[in-house]
Amino acid sequence: LFAYGDSDGIGIESKLQHPLAVVAAREDIYIADSYNHKIKLVQREGKTFKLTTISGTGNPGDATDDAKITQFNEPGGLCISEDEKYLYIADTNNHAIKVLDLKQRTVHKLVLRFPDSVDTNTSQDNAVDSRVLNVSVSAGIEVSIALNVSVDLPEGATLSTEAPNAWTLKAPDKAITAADMKGRLTPLTKVSMIVNLPTVGTVAMAELHATLFVCLTSGVCVMKKVLVKVMFAAGKEETGTTKSVDVVLKPTL
Repeated sequence: LFAYGDSDGIGIESKLQHPLAVVAAREDIYIADSYNHKIKLVQREGKTFKLTTISGTGNPGDATDDAKITQFNEPGGLCISEDEKYLYIADTNNHAIKVLDLKQRTVHKLVLRFPDSVDTNTSQDNAVDSRVLNVSVSAGIEVSIALNVSVDLPEGATLSTEAPNAWTLKAPDKAITAADMKGRLTPLTKVSMIVNLPTVGTVAMAELHATLFVCLTSGVCVMKKVLVKVMFAAGKEETGTTKSVDVVLKPTL
């Protein structure tokens, strides 16, 4: 509890004060030494590890430019770019994100610019991967439908098991009923419903909305939305009272 400080050095010679973030890049470890208002680097030297200050004066402030004279105010978060050239720093008490160029050893603020207006007429379908699936059912009887939902991802990509992958069923037509309208999405999910189309030629549509959190081979995880419109049509042929339909979710990555 009382071994904190602000010292660069090897092993136990080095001191930190309430570090709140750490990120690794190959064999290097970057630390947000929050209460010392600094960014520090841990590197292996033989059988030991050396701690070095790479940015921050130790005094709270908001200056940017050369990494050595840049000031932070209790930085509390770190993230490194995929190419490991830039370190993104949540400069907490300055309410800013700062970018440390690890090669040039310079720091600048990340500026986010948003449009003055947003086109609210954009169709929701444009924001998701969408497809239509046509299913024929018998007319005049209740047909139990089982959607066997699977996920098709590129080689090496996986569904994040810790993220809230989910499905939602929307069926505004009274001809379609379901006991469960939403649930957790796994690599193989079953969605059940009952379809009752009174006469030949009548149609009804159900929408299956899926939210997927996909982890790529690079280690980056992204959220993807997939919409499958299932169009049921009552035909002349008897298809029975139960029907199994395979639905493959294939998000664009």
